[in-house]
Amino acid sequence: MLGWKLFMRAARLLADNVLVALRVSALPYAVIVAVTFWFQGRYGDAFASLAGAGGTGAPADAEALAAAMPPGLAFALFLNLAVTALGGVWIAVGWHRFVLRGEEPPGWVPAFHGGIVLRYLGWSVLVGLVVALIVAAAFTMSSVLLLPLFGPAAGAVVAAVAIFVAAIFFYRLGIVLPARAVDEGMGFNAALVATRGHSRTCVTLAFVTATFWLLLQLPPLLDAGAAGGAAGDAAAGTGLGRPGPVGTLYALVIQWIELLLVTGTLTALYGHLVEGRPVE
Repeated sequence: MLGWKLFMRAARLLADNVLVALRVSALPYAVIVAVTFWFQGRYGDAFASLAGAGGTGAPADAEALAAAMPPGLAFALFLNLAVTALGGVWIAVGWHRFVLRGEEPPGWVPAFHGGIVLRYLGWSVLVGLVVALIVAAAFTMSSVLLLPLFGPAAGAVVAAVAIFVAAIFFYRLGIVLPARAVDEGMGFNAALVATRGHSRTCVTLAFVTATFWLLLQLPPLLDAGAAGGAAGDAAAGTGLGRPGPVGTLYALVIQWIELLLVTGTLTALYGHLVEGRPVE
């Protein structure tokens, strides 16, 4: 199965080149970690409280929420998101370029290809928007067709259809990203042509990566379940909670793995379909 082989190639590339991966990602990811810990330490509780209150959906609470927002929270949130996005793209571009062009950082400061990084970020946003629009259309169409026939029971099927469509188009359109990382011009039309006939491969890749992500989430979920009987009662009914330093560190580690694996699967898919690279 090609999708499984591509995922395993991405995993082997990471396992066999851990030191290179660290040199590509250590500096930008350290900045992400530092900003994340700063934001969590200074604004984490306030942001969790505001998010929980905003989740009630009461329009009358909008002014109260704005008044309760601590000074600097909006800027800190923007800074956190911007640093995370830019650092993640810096890492992704470096990993694409290593796998596809053999470009290694000479030390622990990876090259920052400013123009490529910004174009990559822009194309990432475009991919996300296009996939979101396609998923919204699929969700609406399947809802119109299935809900009148099966009622609320069709909700799970509608969600599955939307996820299925998202999986296909993320990988079909997403190969523009490794192309842009190595400064090769590729648009959405070229990406659809290159991946024509590989919808099953794209779905398999999405299924495998999602399953791997869920497996990585098991330790904190099990830990939260074990702690729920003792400490969870104090927060019962709030739905809120903020991980401690260990939980945050674990989340950052698995996010690093996920980032490089998703980047690697896109790279493997592009390399195989566009550049004719073997998957074994």
